[in-house]
Amino acid sequence: VREVVRYLEEMMEFPADAVSPLKASIVTVDDIEALALRVRDAWGLGLGPLTDVVGLLEAHRVIPVEVHGHSSRLDAFSAWVEGRPMVFLSLDKGVASRRRFDVAHELGHLLMHGGCEAGEATVEEQAD
Repeated sequence: VREVVRYLEEMMEFPADAVSPLKASIVTVDDIEALALRVRDAWGLGLGPLTDVVGLLEAHRVIPVEVHGHSSRLDAFSAWVEGRPMVFLSLDKGVASRRRFDVAHELGHLLMHGGCEAGEATVEEQAD
């Protein structure tokens, strides 16, 4: 995927992602709530439910990647790849509400946890 993105970036100029300017260090649950409200405000989301979270990330220049069977215990993961945010989603999990949660969870990691150890209990709780 990185090679495809690199190739496409040689052909066209990708707009800057809309996640980087919102990244924040968090300590408390109140910090997380404030960050969530800041993202909703910056992206014009209001306070209601979100129906198309994958489309929302795409609109804000996060690259979603669907993968088959990477792990029975892992529904999704995210990474900053050469400065570009990406969310990798398992195609093996067929529940839409779980997929929305997974995407929002990974957005939390992109916003709050650059460079943190994956799977660390505190980090996972914060992303939830």
